Amino acid sequence: MTTLIERARQWGEELNQEWFARGFEQGIEQGRERGRREIADIALELVEERLGAETVERLETLVDSKYDRATFKIVMEALLGSETAEDFLSLVREATQA
Repeated sequence: MTTLIERARQWGEELNQEWFARGFEQGIEQGRERGRREIADIALELVEERLGAETVERLETLVDSKYDRATFKIVMEALLGSETAEDFLSLVREATQA
């Protein structure tokens, strides 16, 4: 028969393990989100350096501030495959509407 103190300790240990696991998962997700934002910032900086701040503003309305891998790939491929801001935005528009 376990005593009340032993049960309380066991319950405390179980809660600590559960809280640790939740905190760990939240930390991983926060790290991923931070990484997505950093990649998005770098992508936008590259677009701005090559095609100007106005193009970045227009791009942000096209991609609706998405932070997913597919959008980054579209943006980078369009940046590499375009000569002008209009070409770039056209490629992004076509790829995101497909």
